[in-house]
Amino acid sequence: MQVPTNDLQKLVSTAVRALRFVFCKEGGYHYKKAGVIVWNIVPNFAIQTNLFDTIDREKQSRLAAAIDAINRKNGHNTIKVAVQGTTDKSWHLKCEHISKQYTTNLDDVILVK
Repeated sequence: MQVPTNDLQKLVSTAVRALRFVFCKEGGYHYKKAGVIVWNIVPNFAIQTNLFDTIDREKQSRLAAAIDAINRKNGHNTIKVAVQGTTDKSWHLKCEHISKQYTTNLDDVILVK
């Protein structure tokens, strides 16, 4: 990124673009989940901007503040970026290789008297 940012939309779009560049090339890697590690965090007032930056940072800041206020009022992740997925439970994780949970599920343990 040319200008440091704390804008979630910009961070997510940059991460998705990087994943597509690295992992979706022919012969690339397959992935199921990914994370982003952020470092060199500085206060908002200490950011050096780009002279030719055309993005309205004030507008982005107001949008982020509105989303944060809605999420504080209505619960965590009421509004979120679409690539974060949904809370719809009609899908489930692949579980063809899941263990039988013999030692973790007490209903599966046979009691011997």
